[in-house]
Amino acid sequence: MNSRLKYLRTLRGITQRQLGEAVGFSKRSADIRISQYESGDRSPKAQLKASIAKALNVSPYALFVPNIADANSLMHLLFVLEDTFGLSIAKDNDTVCLRLRDRNGRIYQMLLDWYEQAALLSCGKIDRMAYDEWRYSYEADQETFKSQDMEGSAACQEIISEELP
Repeated sequence: MNSRLKYLRTLRGITQRQLGEAVGFSKRSADIRISQYESGDRSPKAQLKASIAKALNVSPYALFVPNIADANSLMHLLFVLEDTFGLSIAKDNDTVCLRLRDRNGRIYQMLLDWYEQAALLSCGKIDRMAYDEWRYSYEADQETFKSQDMEGSAACQEIISEELP
């Protein structure tokens, strides 16, 4: 959580003290406590994690990503995703692709949500800030930021038609 917390706090443009006060720490200890979480010296309990996410206006899931320190860590994360969620690897012409076996499942729909937002960014219907806001606030059951109107843009429709099955 430590590097992710610092990244999101900085992205929001708030200080450690401001975040600490927003989650209920006293002015005297607010910056120290957040600094401890960002450095990894302390780990917040579940309720505090939820408060931090709320103060940063992000999904709690955005704060907690696995430690992917290098390419080997990423590969082993992909192996876990293969075992857990049926992720598979394929080669399509000269492109290596990751695929899900279950095309009707929840994860597939979540990836489609992501693809739609990436397509909106690619064709200029949303800017990077809106895209990042969607990513950091995303939760599968949440309707906020879901599938914005793409009807008016032929470029978006072409991008989506080319890529989606």
